[in-house]
Amino acid sequence: MLAHLFTLTLLVFCAPAFGGPVQAGRLMSITYGSPSWNTNSAKIDAAYLIMRDKATGRIVQINLEETEPDSSQFSGSFSVNIGESDKILPEIFIPPSNLRGTDKDNRKLYEQIQSNKLPRKPVIWKKNERGQATLDVYDTREQAEAALRAYQAQVNLAKAAALAKVAKPLASVNANVVAAQVEKNVLLNQLAREAAKRESDRVRLEQIERQKAEERLREMRALNEQQKADRQARAIVKAGEAMAFFEQAKFAAAEIKFKEAVEIDPENTSYYFKYGVTLYRNEKYNDALVILNLVKTDGRNDLERGYFTGLTHYRLKELDAAMGQFDIVANAGDAVMSPSSEFYRGVILFAQEEYEAAKRAFEKVIDTSNDPRLDEQAETYIDRIATAIIFQKLRENKFTLLSTVGAMYDSNVLLAPDNAPDQGRSTDIADFRLLTIADLEYRPVYTDNHEFFLRGSAGLTNSLKNESAPADPYLYTFAAPYSYKGAMGKKGFKATLKPGYEMLYMATGGSSTKTAALMSYFLYADTTIVMNPTWFANYNFEYRGDDSKVVSSVGPDDADAGRYSLRTNQTFFLDKSRKRALIGSLGYVLNAAKGDNRKYNRVEAGAAFTRPWKWETIWNVGVNIYKLDFPDETFKRNDFNVTVSSGISKPVKEWLLWGFSGSYTKNDSNVAVQEYSKYTILTTATFLTNF
Repeated sequence: MLAHLFTLTLLVFCAPAFGGPVQAGRLMSITYGSPSWNTNSAKIDAAYLIMRDKATGRIVQINLEETEPDSSQFSGSFSVNIGESDKILPEIFIPPSNLRGTDKDNRKLYEQIQSNKLPRKPVIWKKNERGQATLDVYDTREQAEAALRAYQAQVNLAKAAALAKVAKPLASVNANVVAAQVEKNVLLNQLAREAAKRESDRVRLEQIERQKAEERLREMRALNEQQKADRQARAIVKAGEAMAFFEQAKFAAAEIKFKEAVEIDPENTSYYFKYGVTLYRNEKYNDALVILNLVKTDGRNDLERGYFTGLTHYRLKELDAAMGQFDIVANAGDAVMSPSSEFYRGVILFAQEEYEAAKRAFEKVIDTSNDPRLDEQAETYIDRIATAIIFQKLRENKFTLLSTVGAMYDSNVLLAPDNAPDQGRSTDIADFRLLTIADLEYRPVYTDNHEFFLRGSAGLTNSLKNESAPADPYLYTFAAPYSYKGAMGKKGFKATLKPGYEMLYMATGGSSTKTAALMSYFLYADTTIVMNPTWFANYNFEYRGDDSKVVSSVGPDDADAGRYSLRTNQTFFLDKSRKRALIGSLGYVLNAAKGDNRKYNRVEAGAAFTRPWKWETIWNVGVNIYKLDFPDETFKRNDFNVTVSSGISKPVKEWLLWGFSGSYTKNDSNVAVQEYSKYTILTTATFLTNF
């Protein structure tokens, strides 16, 4: 009747039920938790329980052993044949402590069972990976129901995981999105299975802890008033020592003292609460949830228990359970805990990619919190949400059309029929100019790590006056950038390689018709490294091969060139929300033209400051300088250029950005005709469409 005892490893693959008949003669296992059976913490203890077949009334004794020293969890395996029936319907009874060891032949125990004086224990049936029936025994129906829910969750999640392994996603243009979603679902399933397993473990741990608490209460109530008072006084001392350790962040020592206070005075449930919080601080999250669940509080203490229960579930990545607790506390109207709970609601919603709901949660934090640091963190998340929404839309929509219309007043239009428009020759003509830009982008690959675009753009400038028309460029660009996002050690980075081709059309030679002025192919390499949360470093290199189509591009004025540019931009954020920034830039350009008059070296530097301003605008101000040297030109031309600029921009709609800016430029040169000054005023409207 009895088989060898073993520790049960539970893997679930079938639906459970309360009770129900099982096949007779098959090997089964049974588990129960009992601290009173754990008589020696250094040894594996033995115990027994009674099983009765409901149909026949026949009774058998099942021997159990502790799964490990001091675990208080007992397990055994057995097979039963009762009469001619091939089915048995087990009922489980736990021997009272006063009969264990005294009722040698179990006569009194059997009499109590047969006369229904000993209540049977609730059980749930499971099957392990070998199909073997396993029987879990609990003290209350509530415990059994909680264990059943956890088991059912394990079953359903295991089935979902098995289906996910054999399911093949359909091929589509959104294959990368589908693959990413599948990977995310697998991770979420794994987290949920781990959470369900922990919940099952906690049900057993709580059963054992409740038995310990009830035993301590029985001992306490058996004392006389003086003995109770003495124990209560000792518990107060222990709790005081524990709080002193807690306030000094000595949580390990505080845990020991709070545990002693709980054991000395089990009637004071406030010790349980503080003990549970200390377990949380010591990252003993499963134990903390068990203790916090035993706490009976009301009012603010109940709110605190809910808050710390939510935090503990959150640390265990049991997000649904955490959200349930945070919902209650967030809606309670507490000045401190409610905004904090709302913040964690936002964090969970953000992790679940529920961006709009997360945004509302963080906005509520800002409206209700009195903690500036919490407000700042909420604002940071709102910014991250905006970025995440953009990423999500770009991933879901393969095409983006960006179009800009601008009106500019230019006090001195420059003629620049090459690849450096800010180095042009002054015309001394002031004019109004219309800017139109269209940029179409197709993203066949857009994931967390990889981006590949096909991009085409056109930029047209049209001046109001006919005499300014020769200075109006029509620029067309085609490029295929690839970017990789990853990490170097602990630093995130994004690297981009962009090959492309550019065509510049201008009215040259006195004609009003736009003709090809410059054809260029280029290769651009760019790397941005997140040095720390407040410092982003960017380094880029570009090579261009210019083929000038201008008639005058011959001999010393031959503008065909290989152009090399090396630049860096260093961005320093001045606040944690990364809304105020100081940007420094430095660069070097070598234009290795065929004609001596077109060869030059250029050293450039700049600085800019940006920050939020009034009416939800972003304000910027900056200065840029460069030194231009033509070493082989006849007059050894040497320029020094300074530009000061400032502007504001405002997102009017999700799809519309308005901007206004102004600049002043002063160019000094040793060649008199190259000296000039100018200012510009520009307003733009940029429209974004994803499809």
